[in-house]
Amino acid sequence: LVYQEIVQEQKIVFVHSFSDAAGNKVHHPMAPDWPLEMMNTLTFTAQNGQTNMTITGRAYNATPEENTVYEANFGSMSQGYGNSFDQLENYLKTL
Repeated sequence: LVYQEIVQEQKIVFVHSFSDAAGNKVHHPMAPDWPLEMMNTLTFTAQNGQTNMTITGRAYNATPEENTVYEANFGSMSQGYGNSFDQLENYLKTL
């Protein structure tokens, strides 16, 4: 994980990748055409006393083939993030 930009209360931009036990960047273990690096941007906006977070992601330093594979998986990534945030919301309700 390498942070590219942090703007307090507004935005976090970071590049992340899969890695092996030694910390070397590797392709997704079940998708050899997955990009080595992905860039995510988290933006935060205040609205009606709450904070909304928007996540955008893209393949980073990727080949055209890796971009295609990454973009083809937006639906499953969106579902995965949604499930993770549902779990976080349920946990926060217990505090």
